[in-house]
Amino acid sequence: MPTPKPPRRPSKSPYGSSPYSSPYGTTPHNPSPYAPSQGAPSPYGPSVSGPSPYSKSSNGGRQAKGPTRPTTQALNVLVLLASLLLGFLFWVVTESCWNSLLENWAAPVRIGFLFSIMALLVSLLVLGLSALTGSLKDNVVFRGQGMGSAFLFSLLLCIVIFGAGALFQWIYSVDFVAGARKPTSLVFVIDDSGSMSITNDPLNLRYDAIDDVLDEEDDSFPYMVYSFGRDVVLLRDMAPARTPGMESADVGSGETNIHAALTQVIEDYEDGLWEGGRVPRVILLTDGDASDIYSTSQVDPLLRRYLRAGISISTVGLGDADLGLLAHIAEGTGGSFLTIDAADELSQALNSASFSMSRRDLLSPRPGGRLPALYAILRILFLTVLGFLVGVCAFISCGQSDSLKITLVTSAVAAFLGALAMELCLLFRLDEQLARLILWMLVALTISSKSVFRRPSRVTG
Repeated sequence: MPTPKPPRRPSKSPYGSSPYSSPYGTTPHNPSPYAPSQGAPSPYGPSVSGPSPYSKSSNGGRQAKGPTRPTTQALNVLVLLASLLLGFLFWVVTESCWNSLLENWAAPVRIGFLFSIMALLVSLLVLGLSALTGSLKDNVVFRGQGMGSAFLFSLLLCIVIFGAGALFQWIYSVDFVAGARKPTSLVFVIDDSGSMSITNDPLNLRYDAIDDVLDEEDDSFPYMVYSFGRDVVLLRDMAPARTPGMESADVGSGETNIHAALTQVIEDYEDGLWEGGRVPRVILLTDGDASDIYSTSQVDPLLRRYLRAGISISTVGLGDADLGLLAHIAEGTGGSFLTIDAADELSQALNSASFSMSRRDLLSPRPGGRLPALYAILRILFLTVLGFLVGVCAFISCGQSDSLKITLVTSAVAAFLGALAMELCLLFRLDEQLARLILWMLVALTISSKSVFRRPSRVTG
């Protein structure tokens, strides 16, 4: 049996241990000199793990190439300045038609309307600026559903604000103590100018109307009478109704000096010539334009003297009277304002002006009466809540999560400061138009933040 030959040993190759090795190939036993060994760094830079910058992401789109730029939050100055301008323009427009609003709109409707319109305008302003700056897509409230959804939700909130404003005004107008504002005395200031004495009331029905008003009161109820035309004449001192005696009025001149008449009444009160109890009321009757008043603002210092004394002025306009002036006088002192077309309506008009409850609303001077501290607290509370709701509208329109805290907190603080300014201005008999200007600008004020790219800090050394 032949002896088996031993296996032939492969000859050594100059190109590696394997007979199939090549100077350009690589085997587990003979790696290529051009490939880095395991664990050694590549001479062409570190390898990048993860998907390719052009690979598909899980949502089907391409992944962003490169790192996200760092951002930081900054004050949105554009929204701040635009909201202040909006508050100023809103004040200009509302003041231009303020007397018309007082005369034709019920107080709850007026307050609800004003605050709901303010909220709507603020929402539209912030929505518009968000659309222009491209930040509307980042609205966390609507999750990119678009401007229509944001506007619809803001509109629904404005309806809620309208209801809240009407409710707050109704509560504010309630007399929590029966008879708290019923007049304790009446001061009749009667126009005796030529137009009144000769044309509109030649039968002097205006003086008979005074007797008709007092017939329903006790004999102890005090009243007094002034007449005015060119001059101011005291026809009857303050005395109980049962006390007889009133001088007859002379036919006056063609002048209608309303400012002089109201000045004489308040000066006599300040000099102690008459005293009308806790809630005195002046009833002003006229049929024409004032000869000594050229703008409604001219009477404001005079009206503040009445407010300091706690005296309201109710006005009755007959025929072609200056209705704007009469409404301004009544509103500025917390009185009521009426108009009539003929002298045979004087009895009913004077009775209504004498004893109807004078207006008390959140945006006007408060007439005298009991519980002044309670009504001051209610005014501040209600205006603060309404102003904060306007701020909620602003945040919904902005919708930036980083602005949530700053927008809502500053809206609440600004609304409180505006309400406090309104109460203090009217309490100390300052200009009520100035008080409303401060309120509207602070209510409209919108403070929010915006994202800005942060410039990387330069490393030195």
